Amino acid sequence: MAEDTRAFFESLSTRGYEPLLHRVSGSYRVDIDRGDGNWQIWRVAVDHGALKVSEDTSNADCIIKCSQEEFDRLVHGHENVVAAFLQGQVEVEGNLGLAQSFQRLVH
Repeated sequence: MAEDTRAFFESLSTRGYEPLLHRVSGSYRVDIDRGDGNWQIWRVAVDHGALKVSEDTSNADCIIKCSQEEFDRLVHGHENVVAAFLQGQVEVEGNLGLAQSFQRLVH
């Protein structure tokens, strides 16, 4: 649900730092197809664990595209990004290593 998605990204923003990403630097853009012809787009910049979240359509090192339903499965721990990518449920463009690290944001 779009409200859950907003809550997830707002919680990342208030978290500010993720120790599991202390060795990671790069940016994610998450493009979520809401199913009504509209997309919800979020950008997360990571600088050695420091998180900066925005609703930004600019390019990123790793772009993750999926449906709202798939995103809900990812953030609730029912699926991981790599498995969803291999099954064709998620599209990943750019840095695949960052895509692997995305799972640490949803732990």
